[in-house]
Amino acid sequence: MSFSDAKRGWVVGGMDLLKRTTDGGQHWTRQKLGWLPTGSAYTDVEATGRKTGWVIGDPGIYRTANSGKTWRRVGKSMHPHRVYGGNWDQAAFANAKRGWVMSSGGDVIFTANGGKTWSRQRTANGLTQLAPTTIVALDRRHALIGMNATGGHYLLGVGYGSSKWRVLTETPFWYWNPDIVGVGATNPNTFWVAARTGEVFRSGNTGRTWQALQPDPHPGAFFGTGLVATGRAVIITGSDASGRGAAMTTVNGSTWRWSRLPSGRLSPLGAPDMISAFKGFVVSGGSVLRTVDGGRTWQRT
Repeated sequence: MSFSDAKRGWVVGGMDLLKRTTDGGQHWTRQKLGWLPTGSAYTDVEATGRKTGWVIGDPGIYRTANSGKTWRRVGKSMHPHRVYGGNWDQAAFANAKRGWVMSSGGDVIFTANGGKTWSRQRTANGLTQLAPTTIVALDRRHALIGMNATGGHYLLGVGYGSSKWRVLTETPFWYWNPDIVGVGATNPNTFWVAARTGEVFRSGNTGRTWQALQPDPHPGAFFGTGLVATGRAVIITGSDASGRGAAMTTVNGSTWRWSRLPSGRLSPLGAPDMISAFKGFVVSGGSVLRTVDGGRTWQRT
């Protein structure tokens, strides 16, 4: 799910499901990418403007400049490298022109001109059996990847002008041995990582050293599915021990607020999409939920 503002956004899911809303999720209109066969799997969507957006999935990479009325396939000659395998799986765009697309095997390509041309970037760095879980654009120059790989769990970073990703840290994740489900940054120096098993890590020096946090305002276990960081707070979505959707929010990592999602016994699908420090959306239990208070409370749209 991705919104460009409080009203306009797209959601994708499973087999050829692509829907758009122009009223903040009150109503949804199904869209098609055109000639794609039924059963095509869309895995990610990025809204980069009022009319511009991207859809990523098994068929390839698609871009629209007219609110989804028509979609154009871009990067046709770019396929995930055989060393990595997999299909194009996730995208992270800083704006309508600059962004990264990552395969399910860890291959990454970058465009600076809205998909007209692409360059391949190295992410392996000697790692094997890559299983990237999330990619986030921090700004037009920097991005982060959370990656599970043989021998450990890694946070990778790239800077503007560099075609090679570098491992920012591995040690704290190796010690705890979690599966990374979300990464983000509240400012250029402070990075956050969420694990599937509920652990949260924070670095105040761009990943050089890390602190393992103990978010514990909630009863029982918490199983994370995604993380989003704004300039104001961090929101981690997941489910409690009973399988019911839930969210944890914090400003500095020392105190946490726990809230249940009004979506029954189904956890959220990935991280929320925040369009400001206070307003955002998440898909949970087949419903679109909205927050207007920074993730403290959620309501169905």
